[in-house]
Amino acid sequence: MRNQVSLPQRKYPAKLLFLGEYSVLSGSDALALPFRRFSGVWVQGDDTLTGQEKVLEPFIKYLDKLFDSDDQEAFLDLTKMKRAFEEGWRLKSSIPVGVGLGSSGMLCAAVYDAFATKKNSEPGQTHRMLQKMEAFFHGRSSGMDPLVSFLENPVLLQDKKTLIPKIHDTIENPPFFTGLLDSKIKRNTAALVPLYRKKVNEPESELVLKNDYIPSVNRAISAYLNHQPENLWLELRQISLFQYEFFEPMIPEGIRGIWQRGMLDETYYLKLCGAGGGGYFYVFSKKEETVKELPNVTAIVEDLFISKTHQ
Repeated sequence: MRNQVSLPQRKYPAKLLFLGEYSVLSGSDALALPFRRFSGVWVQGDDTLTGQEKVLEPFIKYLDKLFDSDDQEAFLDLTKMKRAFEEGWRLKSSIPVGVGLGSSGMLCAAVYDAFATKKNSEPGQTHRMLQKMEAFFHGRSSGMDPLVSFLENPVLLQDKKTLIPKIHDTIENPPFFTGLLDSKIKRNTAALVPLYRKKVNEPESELVLKNDYIPSVNRAISAYLNHQPENLWLELRQISLFQYEFFEPMIPEGIRGIWQRGMLDETYYLKLCGAGGGGYFYVFSKKEETVKELPNVTAIVEDLFISKTHQ
């Protein structure tokens, strides 16, 4: 009689892509953070978790095909994975789907943690494996979502390297407040990325991206990691203004009005949270009540600001 499959009993947090949405595909730095308010965990025998087969079965077929290719060594034990699902193991998740918090990344992180044939201690190698897994959900993927969830740690992409900033204490009095505004619209990242690639193929758009947007994103990340909140605020303002014009297809009509009002009175600024098109959007303000008074703000990100970091 064969032994039953045993899976890790840890939580895999949601993620926030704080800086670098889309620009990371064009070579900018990017910074993603764990968001522990939402998470997933392996459970067995939970009859309420029905319907996961619709995702898991084609996911396994995708991985089978991936590992059959000549240039990809199998890094997951798919036999064990199939047995686990036969024995009733499922992922129980509180992460909303289609809002930009990395629900598919969490799934990839949990699958990798449970079924990797050999876990690599080098973040870059782990990142590349998770990137190939998440491509099933989003086409070409940055791979940051599953890496953040797997490591439960911030992840910085810089100069094509995967770095893990070491974050120490959160600060008691943040220089400004961050909320997540829910557009109440589900989104499809795989449909939005081609729109971005088409746009950046236009010479004028490519130029403004490289001269304006990417430098601002990189400066914002540097300001965040070096605890320079006023510089970060200035860069977030620039990023908000740029995204409002450049990423029009990624901003639903109902959000554009709210976004524009903040820019006009300069009391708050909005920013994409991941791919846009729906789901959550960031809102930043120096007054907490301003964030809370906006419609459909479902969460205040309380652990965004840190006292110091080192790489």
